Amino acid sequence: MKTQRKPCRFLLPSSAAFTVLLFVTSFGILYAQVPAGPNRPAGVPDGYMITPSGYSHPSCLIELAKGDILLEDGRGIQHADGGIKKINPCAYPNYTTSGRIIVAGSGTEEPPELSGDQWVEDANLTTNTSYGGIKATWIVPPAPLSNDGQTVLLFPALSGALTIIQPVLGWNAGSAAPQWSIASWNCCYNGNKVYSAHLNVNSGDTIQGTIQSVCSAGTLSCSGWNITTLDVTSGQSSELTSTSSYGQTFNVADSGVLEVYNVVQCSDYSPNGGVSFSDVALYDYNFNEISNPNWGTGIDVVGMTPQCAYGVQVAPTQVKLFAGAPEALTVNVSGNGTVTSSPAGIWSCPGSTCSFVGISCPGTCSATFSQGTPVTLSASPASGYKFTGWSGACAGTGTCTVEMAAAESVTAIFALPTFSISPISTSMPLSLGHTRNYTFNVSALNEFTGTVALSAGGLPTGVTGSFSPSSINLTSANAFGTTTLTLTAAYSNSTYTGGSTGQTGAQTGVTVTGTSVSSTDSIVFDLNTRPLQYRGYCGVQ
Repeated sequence: MKTQRKPCRFLLPSSAAFTVLLFVTSFGILYAQVPAGPNRPAGVPDGYMITPSGYSHPSCLIELAKGDILLEDGRGIQHADGGIKKINPCAYPNYTTSGRIIVAGSGTEEPPELSGDQWVEDANLTTNTSYGGIKATWIVPPAPLSNDGQTVLLFPALSGALTIIQPVLGWNAGSAAPQWSIASWNCCYNGNKVYSAHLNVNSGDTIQGTIQSVCSAGTLSCSGWNITTLDVTSGQSSELTSTSSYGQTFNVADSGVLEVYNVVQCSDYSPNGGVSFSDVALYDYNFNEISNPNWGTGIDVVGMTPQCAYGVQVAPTQVKLFAGAPEALTVNVSGNGTVTSSPAGIWSCPGSTCSFVGISCPGTCSATFSQGTPVTLSASPASGYKFTGWSGACAGTGTCTVEMAAAESVTAIFALPTFSISPISTSMPLSLGHTRNYTFNVSALNEFTGTVALSAGGLPTGVTGSFSPSSINLTSANAFGTTTLTLTAAYSNSTYTGGSTGQTGAQTGVTVTGTSVSSTDSIVFDLNTRPLQYRGYCGVQ
């Protein structure tokens, strides 16, 4: 599944141990970047730096100080004191992450349309007019369990044909040690890459990324934009103010993007299984919030190694991106019904083709999810059945959410609505010539409703019985009822086989049966019977 594709814009370390170099440009701007290092692709010159759009010469990388503004024409920077410094076009070739040259000669040629070769996952939407802004909130994930020099980037974005602007959270992106940091980016007019200062943030912090036109409502192609990457928890922000659009119209929006470099094992991702961009708000060029954006999804992992349980789940104001160590979830079904998972599955690429693989059981009853991903299972009973509960990794009859810290197994139990009969009082013996009452409960199971008719079988010779009431109507408001079985033993030893004269009695199994249109239940209780007893006079015990 692949729709619009745009490139990421951030820094990429080339190995687990890397150095951050500081450079001062001709106009006095300080910037920190990661050198390409010995593992760079063939053809990339020594001394080049890893940038959001591949490899670039250090002179083409520009970090703006707080208060600096990239002018509308993109050819100069206005400092906070009012001074203006010129920006020359990049005079060196730029290279893609694979080492392909994209800007030849003097660097005055425009780069081709941006391509998202390193975007693993994203949710995107294109308009035939333009957007006026976007914002999203997400949580800084835990640190990855392993460090292979990988860079993991998370951001929303707006882009046009040649330019992309982004508030970015990155792991191993501009820090001398493995660390999460934030920065705002405007890339890549004339081969130059402009960004704000990297600020370190902590796992668990709340990040809010905002891109907003500085023009009045109704401006189709605004010349200036504010890009703010805010750590809500600490209050610090890294921002580009009134930064140039280079004449671009931003007609592509991304509510959430995952971009990675140098991931060699799934533990290079955070152990929580992914990230959720929430409170997503997308605005048209009139600054009206788009109420129900129909986000498309892009996943580009064909041939990618390793396969790390990738997946995308979208809603109008939320996008979830999944990536991490794969853990198996197995579902068993007892009875007649189905179980499905949310997220619907992960993007699996066993060969040259990819497809979503999730739980839809019966059918697909085992699937792999990113380690740490909360997977919600939904049970749907077949016609005539009721869902009665979970067992295994979940219990009860409510929502089943499995935190995939390890392989898990869940059983969903479905059953037909029915009822049960249980004795209340059946221990008193029945003597010759006497009557006894025996009581029973009739209870609905699995939301059963209907009328249950009662009968008794297996009575000893000479014993008769009747129920009161003879039937019980079970409803959702009255899920149980009580009935009394009255038994009478005839006064005749010749027909009453309840035992011999004296203390000796007999025990007979009596079957109580309940019958409804759709179900039957029965129990057997032991009826103790005995004849008339003599104690020197005629008396009945």
